[in-house]
Amino acid sequence: MSKLHVGKQELKSAYNRKRAAIRELGSHEPTALLLWCYAIECGLKLILLKKRQIHSTSQFSDDDLTHDLNEIQKKLGQPPSFPRIDADRPLGVSVTASTYHQLLRYGGILGVQPQSTLREKFESVALWIDEQI
Repeated sequence: MSKLHVGKQELKSAYNRKRAAIRELGSHEPTALLLWCYAIECGLKLILLKKRQIHSTSQFSDDDLTHDLNEIQKKLGQPPSFPRIDADRPLGVSVTASTYHQLLRYGGILGVQPQSTLREKFESVALWIDEQI
């Protein structure tokens, strides 16, 4: 299956729509964490397009088409923000910034403290993204 490529306008719109959905749901809803993953990925990739002065993700290298939020931050010259987190369910599963979205998409559950940590990280990075776009 080929990848869907988008431009700056689509990424900005997706970022803003996901942020609006998070506000509507309430940031403490578990589903909001999944939306945060995708919002932050869209925002970071938008900034990467701008930084490289290119117009579409079709111009990214394969390495740029990652879901790893820490890796995208590094490409932008930013320190990685997102820690490894242990899930409450499935028990014994540990996820990184490259796999948060998988755990959350498939119904994994994080404890109160890991959820709070992630929420704080997402909110902090979103403030930086807002300054950049």
